[in-house]
Amino acid sequence: MRIACALALLACAALTATAADPSVKAYALNVNNPPAGAPKEIVSPAYTGVYMFIQVPGKQILSFDPTATKLALTDDKGTDLGGPKVLPGNSLAIDKSKEQGRLYVLGNKAPAAGATRARVKGELVLLCGTGEKTANVEKLALKDKEKATAGPVTFEVVVAKDKLTVTFKAEGASVKAVNFTTPDGKPLTQSGTISLSAPGGKVTQSATYTLPSKTEAVAIKLTYYEKTEAVKLAVDTDTGVGP
Repeated sequence: MRIACALALLACAALTATAADPSVKAYALNVNNPPAGAPKEIVSPAYTGVYMFIQVPGKQILSFDPTATKLALTDDKGTDLGGPKVLPGNSLAIDKSKEQGRLYVLGNKAPAAGATRARVKGELVLLCGTGEKTANVEKLALKDKEKATAGPVTFEVVVAKDKLTVTFKAEGASVKAVNFTTPDGKPLTQSGTISLSAPGGKVTQSATYTLPSKTEAVAIKLTYYEKTEAVKLAVDTDTGVGP
């Protein structure tokens, strides 16, 4: 009985350790293979797209390094499907926990005749945040071109046709969240999301927030990461049509 219990505990420990390991797994496949001679005006070009599910327990995924990430896309016949050497910054979608993400790898060729699976192989380099911090702007007047700085971000007010917006653009991927209130702390309705891009291979973040039109001033709370670290994941995964 004691031996059986010990083996069960060891099995549970092994499963727990495995669940905590970073992982990348392909789980869905898109293919477009138009007939030869089909008019380009009505038929989109050939492509193969693979969705990959990423888990990095205990880490806060911000983005990935588009320059260091190198992934190849092939089919099970060995055909090079033209996978990108550099992925665009918006290819990575991250869930609320920031420990999980979805990456879409797109090639510009359809699989060869008879191929049933697509394979992604290479190295994925994630940028993860450490040392979460906050910084505040106590009061920013909502007048055109007014500016304020919090942590690594400079905010600027843009007023156009009675529409109030606050924008920012920052190098890297350290910003986690931005929240607006009135200067005395009352919550404000805001719309806008932080987007990622990688012009010239450098990751940047930007956002445009729309605020209620009659607001005269706001306070801003910025949540960001003091440092970013590179997390390298070896990738060798494949998927076919269907589950």
